[in-house]
Parts: sequence; C-alpha cells; structure tokens
Amino acid sequence: MFPGYLWRILRHSLLIGVVPVVVLGLLSYHQSTNALQKKVNEGNLQVLSQTQMSIEHLLMSVEHLTTQFISSGLTSSALNEVTSFLDADILRELSTELHRLQFVQFGITNATMVNLEYGWTMGNDGYIQLKESPELQRFESYGERMESSFWLKRDDKILYVRKLPTVLNLKSPKGLLILEMSYSRFADLITKQNLIGEVVVLNSEFATIAQAGDADAYAAIVDQLAARMNGATSGHFITDKGRESYSVTFTKSTYNDWYYLSFSPAKDITTESRKIGMFTLYTSLLIIGLTAAFAYWTSGRVYSPIRKLYEAVRKLSRQEQDEKANDEFSYIEGRLRRMFKNELVLEGELKQQRVQLNHYLVLRLFLRRISASELQEKLPLLGIASSWQWLTAIAVQIDKLEGTRYEKKDYDLLLFAISNIVGEILPASRRLDPITLDRSSATVLLSDTIPADDLHAEIEEWAAKLKKHVSNVLGVSVSIGVSRPYRNLLHTPEAFGEATSALHYRINLGADVILFIDEIEAREQPSALFPRQVEERLLDAVRNADRQEAAHSLHEFLTEVVARDPSPLEYQLAISELLAHVIELLHASGRTARQVFGVGTLLEHLREQGTVEDVAIWLNREVLKPIMEVLDTERHAKSVNITESLLHMIRQEYKRDLQLEECAARLNFHPVYVSRVFKKETGYSFSDYLSQFRLRQAKDWLRNTDMKVADIAEQLNYQSSSTFIRYFRKMEGMTPGQFREEHQKSNE
Repeated sequence: MFPGYLWRILRHSLLIGVVPVVVLGLLSYHQSTNALQKKVNEGNLQVLSQTQMSIEHLLMSVEHLTTQFISSGLTSSALNEVTSFLDADILRELSTELHRLQFVQFGITNATMVNLEYGWTMGNDGYIQLKESPELQRFESYGERMESSFWLKRDDKILYVRKLPTVLNLKSPKGLLILEMSYSRFADLITKQNLIGEVVVLNSEFATIAQAGDADAYAAIVDQLAARMNGATSGHFITDKGRESYSVTFTKSTYNDWYYLSFSPAKDITTESRKIGMFTLYTSLLIIGLTAAFAYWTSGRVYSPIRKLYEAVRKLSRQEQDEKANDEFSYIEGRLRRMFKNELVLEGELKQQRVQLNHYLVLRLFLRRISASELQEKLPLLGIASSWQWLTAIAVQIDKLEGTRYEKKDYDLLLFAISNIVGEILPASRRLDPITLDRSSATVLLSDTIPADDLHAEIEEWAAKLKKHVSNVLGVSVSIGVSRPYRNLLHTPEAFGEATSALHYRINLGADVILFIDEIEAREQPSALFPRQVEERLLDAVRNADRQEAAHSLHEFLTEVVARDPSPLEYQLAISELLAHVIELLHASGRTARQVFGVGTLLEHLREQGTVEDVAIWLNREVLKPIMEVLDTERHAKSVNITESLLHMIRQEYKRDLQLEECAARLNFHPVYVSRVFKKETGYSFSDYLSQFRLRQAKDWLRNTDMKVADIAEQLNYQSSSTFIRYFRKMEGMTPGQFREEHQKSNE
C-alpha cells in the first residue's frame, strides 16, 4: 500500500511552510487595498460633506428669505383680501416684493405667489387668473402634498414650494409661494469641489436634484441605491454595472434627507494595490517552491523508522485487516479499538438524543404535523402507556411581570423553567413532555380516572400544587387553562386551543386562577352592549383635557363592560372600539397615532395586558394622557388664531349683517366652540363685541362727519334709525343728535 504516513508528514511540512506565506501575501494585499480605499473614501466623504454644507447653506438662506416674505403683512393681505386684479395697489406692492426675492447670488430667476382660494397668480408674467394658467394642475398637485414646504426638480430648474399660510391645514392651503432657481447654481456648488469621480445629489425619493460631470452614465447604479444604503446616513459600498465595478461614497443629510453621492470606477482606485499584489504573488511562489523541496527531503528522513515499525506489525498479525487504513498508525490503532469503540459512541448518542426526540414528537403533535399511523408507531418512544381513559390539555401562562424581579426579556426563560417544574411535579408516565408554545407552557395529562367529577378534582389538585410551587420557586403568579377531556391524541391541537381560550377569561376573573373551559362556556353569556353614554363622557373629558374626569370615566367604562360578563372576544372588541374613537380625536387635531405613540402597535400592547386593572392603567398612562396633552396644546393655539380671525372680520365687515354662524363656517369650526373661545379671550360675546365696535364707529362719525343719523344707522346695518337711536340712548344715556350737539359745544 502507499506509505500514507509519509504523505501526512509531507503534507504537514508543506502546510507549515506554505500557509504562513499565503496568509502573509493575502493580508498584505488586503491591507494595502483597504488602506488605499479608506483614504479615497475619507477624502470623498469630506468633500461630499463640504458640498452638502454649501448646498444646505443655500437652501436655508432661501427658506429664511421666504419666511421673511411670508411674515410680512403684505402676504396676509394678498391671501385674504385680493380677490381680483382690481386690488391694484396690493398687487403692485406684491409684484415689487416678489422681484426683491430674486437674489442673483442665490440663483433665483422667478418668484411666483399662487392664491388657490381666489384663483390668481403673480410672478414675472404679472397677474394671471389661475383658471387661465396652463400650470393650474401642477399648482393644485403642490397643494395636495402633505409637506408644508418642499424642493423638487422641474426641467432645468430647481423649485422651492411653500404653502401659505403655514399654520392652517396643510391639505388645503390658501396659497403657494414658488421660487424657481437655476439648475446651474446647484451644479456650480458641486463642480467647485475637488472630488474623485462623478457626483450626484438626490432627494429623499432618490430623484436627481443636481449632478456634476457625466453622472447620467450611472443612472442604472442610482436605481440600486435605496436597497444598498439600507438606511445608513453615510458610508461606502461597491456595486456593479455591467462588467465594471464602481466605488460609491454617500452621505445623507439630516436637514432634508437628501443624498450626496460620488461614483468612481473601482479599477482606478485599486491600480497600485494590484501592483503590490503581483509582486507579493511572485515572491510567495518562489518561497513555496523552496519550502516544498526542503519538506520532501526532511519527510523521507523522518518516515524511515515509522515504516520499519509498520512492517513489523503486519508480519506479527495472523490475518489481514478487513478495512482500509488511512496510514500506518491508523492501521495499528484500528486493530486495538475497533471491537468496542462504535458501541460506546452509539450508546452515548442515543441517550442524548432521546430527550430531544420526545420533545420534537410532542411539538409535532401540538402543531398537527403527525399522522395517526406515525403516532401509533412512535408512541413507545414517548415512554407512556398505549391505553388511557382520558386526555386533558393544560396551558400555563404567566399573569404579569410587573412588580417582580424579572423583565420582559426573561419571559421565554421563565416559561422554560415552568415546563421543568411541570416535569418534576407529574410522573413521566402521567404526562407528555412539557413544551413551550404560544407564550404558554403546554402538556397533556393522561388519566385512568373514569368519573368526570373525580378527573376534575384530580386536575384541580395538581394545578393548585403547580401554582404554589411556581410562586415559591420563581416568585411569579401563573394561571392555568384546562381543556375538555378527550380520548384521541390527534385531537390535542383543538384541546390546546380550548385551554388557551379559557385563559382569556382572566380579564373577567382576575389573575392567579385555574380555568376549566367547560365550566366557563357553560355559563349563560348576557349580551355585552357597548356603554355609549359612558364613552361619550369619557371622550368629552379627553376633548376638554380634564384628566381627573377622564380617569373616572375610563374606570366607569371598564367596570360597566366587565359587569356584563363579556367573552374575551367581546371585551377586546369593546376596548378596541373605544381606542379607535379616542384616536379619532387625535386625527381631528391633525396628528397621527405614529407621531404621538411612535412605531409600536397599540393593539399589540393592549393584548399584553392581563387584567382590567392593567388595561385601565395602560390606557390612562399610555393613551389618554398623551392625547390630552396634544389636544391641550392644539386648543390653545387654535384659540389665539380664532380670536384674531374674528377680530379681523369685525374690523373689515362690520357694515354688513355679520353673524357668528357665518364666521364660524369660514373658519371651519362649530359656532358654539368659536363663541366659547372668543369670549374666553376677549371677555365679550361675539354679538356684544360687534355692537360695541359699531357704537364706537358711530360715535366717531358723529364727532368728525356731518353724516345723518339715518345714514349712520344704515351704514352700521341697523334695521331702522329708530332701532339705532334706542340702542345708542341705552348705551350712552342720550340720543345720537344730543351726542353730536354736546361734542360741538365742547369744541366751541
């Protein structure tokens, strides 16, 4: 046979000499490539950051410029008062201000104001009726976007669009301010930087905003960026286009989520590292050749005594070895150990795998992944008898971890410990191996007890013992769900479902209980009607940010729901409906659940609450209080805006029949709410304030003009001059004529 051990000596000698050389060569090439790539990436990233700062400085300057324009009274007048080209004074002043926005250093070529409410635009082309403008659909699409301001590219221009006014509903703005900027202004900011490769600036939707060089050649690579960046804010990666690889360096702006990228062919960066790699390769091959020659000569000298020993053992053996040996030492070792080695290994493996096999079979049984024939065949492996009178599925769940020394992350470990306790309390012949499934510790009890009452008492005694043992050892309370007795092991999945369904009734019955599904479902379930009146009081308290009343109404709501003894499904539906109605209040204020509560799902957190007390505490702390804080803040801001708007209407329209209902409709609020806010801010009702304002205007006209009393009454929208005279006498103690005469006498 071939001298196997000689080959092993030669192989190890070669490995000792060759492997360090190969590893050293690979590390050298890898380190040189990485060092070069790192320097290039750092340089590109630094220049990209400078480009980003230049562009963002331009963007912030433009936004600041528009903010100053919007803050002026002219903008408000143009939005609210200019209804046609007849308002020439305001339009002329507006045109002047729009031209002032066109800063050459910012690259602004046109500034356009769009009044969506009254249907006109004003820009470089002058005043245009919106319905006659070819850009009507584009303006309307801008108004429908959710952002209050945004940048976009259109043809060879960069547009900045800002909705007017910014404090109103973003879905239906009164107007738009649109600045057009030269595309070359952005390209200049890029080309001024000393950057390796080509540069592209993308918006948050990966649409091109600006580019320098032949960046269009990399359009196919830009399409891959969203997946390759994987949410990172800056970094580097290698991507392929056709047969060529490209090195991509990127950074993401925290200011507006734009992306700044540079593309460079990978071969341009790694030219020097490839030279180093070729030199290292040739040097390594030379050393490997010398090492191989020396290893062959040395191995022959070392192998000589081993060969003599092997030949001696073969001559002493009375029969040839049955199996083939890898080398001489393996041949000798096999002769000594072959008789008992396999037996020891097999016995150890069987002991280790039997427990895992039993657990796997039980898990397949619970998941309905085993047939009747396979179950009958493998039943002896479970170590239980093949016949029994009754089977009962048991599910054990932890009530809650609050107030214990454990955290949420310990839940699975606690379930594993509970399964071990179940295995200790019940003999192996009376149960299947406990498993953890669906946040429960599950097992099946086998019983020969025939009377149902005796079986019930037996299970209850065992369950009480288990609860006490878990409490003493682990320091947590558990509840136990028990299915109906059944006879066929294949019905275990349905029985486990019954056991977990029984645990849902902890909502009504509290924690630390033993729940039999047949007893629970035997009770007559009254209809669980939704307590609408209590809910209305609760919603009113939330609207008014009355925290004490909200907590009281929530407790009353949950008490009334539970008092009607609902099923778990009915209870969850009632709480879910309440939760939906409460969140509707949040949506009415213009906020979303994601903005207030974050990314987590409320319904998932709701299902984690075990008892009514847990639900009440969670709803009040995590849902109602945050919503009331938002509504309280929004209410204060709206009150100030509503009062200012009403005062403006009174000053501008006091001569006509101005009604609270009409003003409230124009502000998109209910009249009662508007009246309450106005009186709170001014101390007067709307009608009293309007009357007082008209009275002051009448007194001013009586002092400074020769208007007749009848004309003043008509101007102030009184039904008749007699009505005006009666009101004036009531408030001033004299008629309008007497007031005028007295004022004239005092002037004389």
